[in-house]
Amino acid sequence: MSTEQVIQAYPGWYLFILVVVLIIHGFLSTIPAKMAEEKGYSYGGFWALSFFLSFLIGLLIAALIKDKNEKNVIYVQQTNQNGQTQYVPSSQSSIRSVPASGNRYNKRPELVQRVPSGDVKVQTDQKIVRKYEYKKYTLDMAVQLLGARLMHDEITDELYAQMSICNVADMPIIFMEMDIHCYDLPGEPIIDPVSNTNIVNYIYQDMDIEPQTLFGDMYKIKLMNSKVRKIEVFVKRVMFNDDTVIKYSGDEGYITDLPQETLDSLDTEAYQFALDIIIDKLTYCDYASVEYLPKQHTGGIWSCCCGRVNKDEWSICCYCGRDKQKQFDILDVRYLNEIATQQLKEKEEKDKVDMKRREKERQQREESVTRAKVKRKELYERQLEIERKRKIKGIIIAVVVVVAFISILILLSQ
Repeated sequence: MSTEQVIQAYPGWYLFILVVVLIIHGFLSTIPAKMAEEKGYSYGGFWALSFFLSFLIGLLIAALIKDKNEKNVIYVQQTNQNGQTQYVPSSQSSIRSVPASGNRYNKRPELVQRVPSGDVKVQTDQKIVRKYEYKKYTLDMAVQLLGARLMHDEITDELYAQMSICNVADMPIIFMEMDIHCYDLPGEPIIDPVSNTNIVNYIYQDMDIEPQTLFGDMYKIKLMNSKVRKIEVFVKRVMFNDDTVIKYSGDEGYITDLPQETLDSLDTEAYQFALDIIIDKLTYCDYASVEYLPKQHTGGIWSCCCGRVNKDEWSICCYCGRDKQKQFDILDVRYLNEIATQQLKEKEEKDKVDMKRREKERQQREESVTRAKVKRKELYERQLEIERKRKIKGIIIAVVVVVAFISILILLSQ
């Protein structure tokens, strides 16, 4: 019997077998499609390829295509404590990936590491060993040193200094040079055998720092010895964006923050009001909070609410950028106390009004509860009366029925 005769004789069975074969073939086509999807390719495309061509062809192509998700391993050169150089895998964010090229099994990945000379930004095992906060400055200097910290790299046994500096001039700074004098913990100079001095010269450049802006905290300055624990910083030169250069000798007269009345010394109400108007009316500065009342000093200087001393002719604070006149207008003790007293009276009056309102609401609630109780009592008594009448009516009906029944019995007996 030929195939055509079989089909004509058993058409239903032939259709059933065809459907089963297609289902099995479609299921097998999902295997190369899944393999291709795991390598970053289209699942539907490979399923259609395997289904319409051949399951084996799709499986072969899926096994041979390149994996799109594969990444190169990045190695970083490190020196151990014995002075030996070794390459170790790195997952640090400062190491960028290298696109795969050539034979990925035979070619060693390229070493790419951002380590600019002087400014080390590579994340390593660094420990902060000392912090500094500078409280002195000079009114004639274009920058103010805020603080510094010393960080020790435990892998390379190297020490770095990280500065925090603020541009307190009225022009953008594009260049700054400074000398860092290095000492050990007791204060003895740490001498560099190469330069035969304890001074590290460092230059910030290729920057554009606007007034009242912090900088320096993104750079780590390598010091000459890991035993350094104390530093003194002297600004040498500063250059502005108009090419003006200011040189400093290092013996400028430094001053410190002068005594000021703090905000928390005010009365509670005045202090709270001061906090409210600070939020509403004073310029926000993320690195200099409002902690003091502004004060005018003798000698042609005034202290800002951030604590920085300024010259009289400066209309804004060189450090935080807050307006001088606005500070003295709204952060005045007498003004704050008057406003606080007025607000306290307004609050008392408001409390009285609120108390009367609450008392009225309480009385209304009590009256409402009383009316509800009376209504419930009346409803209960009405229900009792209805129930009493119903019982009396039932008794009367029962008596009438009994009397009628007895009368019928008497009549029947006669």
